[in-house]
Amino acid sequence: MITIKPVVIPAQRRRDGSYNIKIRITYKRKYRILSTHLTAAPGEVSRSGRLRSSLNYLKANAIVMEMYKLISDLDYFTLTAMDVDDLVSLIGQRLFAQPERFELDFFTFADRFIQGKCAGTAAAYRTAVNAFRRYLGADALDINGINVLMLRKFMRSLDTSDRKVPGAAAYSYVTRLKTIYCAAQDEYNDEDNGRFSIPRNPFAKLKIRQVPMVARISKSPDFIRKIIAFDGPCTKTERMALDVFILSFGLMGMNAADMMEARPPRGDVLVYNRKKTRSRRADNAEMRVRIEPCLRPLVDRYADPEGEYAFCFCRRYGSALYFSQAVRRGLISWAQKNGEEPFTLYSARHSWATIARSTRCNIDKATIDECLCHVNPGMKMADIYIEKDWSVLWDANQKVLRLFY
Repeated sequence: MITIKPVVIPAQRRRDGSYNIKIRITYKRKYRILSTHLTAAPGEVSRSGRLRSSLNYLKANAIVMEMYKLISDLDYFTLTAMDVDDLVSLIGQRLFAQPERFELDFFTFADRFIQGKCAGTAAAYRTAVNAFRRYLGADALDINGINVLMLRKFMRSLDTSDRKVPGAAAYSYVTRLKTIYCAAQDEYNDEDNGRFSIPRNPFAKLKIRQVPMVARISKSPDFIRKIIAFDGPCTKTERMALDVFILSFGLMGMNAADMMEARPPRGDVLVYNRKKTRSRRADNAEMRVRIEPCLRPLVDRYADPEGEYAFCFCRRYGSALYFSQAVRRGLISWAQKNGEEPFTLYSARHSWATIARSTRCNIDKATIDECLCHVNPGMKMADIYIEKDWSVLWDANQKVLRLFY
C-alpha cells in the first residue's frame, strides 16, 4: 500500500515561524520525505504539527494527486519490484525534473511591462528600474537571482547615495519593482499544472516602509489666490507652468497628458478621455468639463492655433513627458524665487479635491470622485444603470471657482 500526504516537520521551524511543506511517501513500511516550494505560515499549522486547510495546503494536495496519478500508470509487476527509494526516484524524475532551467532577464521583461503605460506612469516605472540597474551596475539580471538581501541593500543605497532620493520616492521604487516581478510570476507560473518557473517572491519578506502622504501636497486657498493674482517677474517657462497649474485647477484636476491630447471644446464643454485610466474602464474614462467664464481667457490664450487640439502644448513639446517636465521645472523654479516650498502640477488636482470637500464648499465625496474621473468601488453597479448628469459636476466646479473669482 502506498500512502502520500503533505506534512511539516516541527523541528524544522524557520526563524519567522513558517515551515516548508513536504511530501511524505510511505511504501512497504518505509517512508521518505520530499521538499516542495510551498511554505506554511505559522497560523496554517496546528499545535500538534498538522497542516490546516489553506491555499498552500490545497496546492500541496494537488501535487499529491499528481503523484498518485503517476503511480497509477505503472503496471503491477513494475510497482511490486520497486522499493520506496525507487519509487521516490521515479517520482522525482518524472514530476519535478524540468527539461531546462528557466531564465528570464528582469530588465527585458520590465521594458516590455512598461510599454503601453501612459507617459507619467511609464516614466515612474522606468525611473525605478533605471535606479535598480545603476545600483547593480549591470544591464541584465536573471529574475530568479533577485533575493531579499539584494533588495534590502538597494533600499539602503537609495537613502545613503549622493543622489539621495526622498523617502516617499525611494520606497515607491521598490513597490514598482515588486509590481513588475509579480507580473512576471503571473505570466510564467502555471499553478493549475504545478509549474512554477519563478517560485520565490523575495518582495513578500521585504518590509517596505510606507511613507505618509505629505500634507503640503494640497495647497491652501490663499496659495491658489497668490498664483492666480501673480503678475511679478518670471521666465516664460515659469509663466507657462503657473498658467497650466491654474488651468488644471479650473478644469477639475486635468493633468498634463490630457492637456496635450484633448480636442477643441464643443462650445463651452471640453470633452476628453483620461489617458491614465481610459484603457481600463468600460466608459473609456470620459470626462466633460464646462469651461467657466473666469477660465475662458486662459483657455483662449493657450488654444491650438491650428484648431486640431484644445491647447497649443502639443505643438511646443514632443511628448507629454517633456511637457510635464517643463511644467515641473517652471513650478519649482518659481517657488524657489518666491520663498515657497517646491510643488508640482499634481497639487492642483489635490487642492481642488480638498477645497471642494471643505466646509467652504461641502461637496460630497461621491461627486468629488466623479469630478476627478475616479471610480467609486462601492457604486460600480449604480454606474451601470445611472446615466451621468454632467451638470452636477459642473455646478460643483463652479462652486469651487467662486471662491477665487
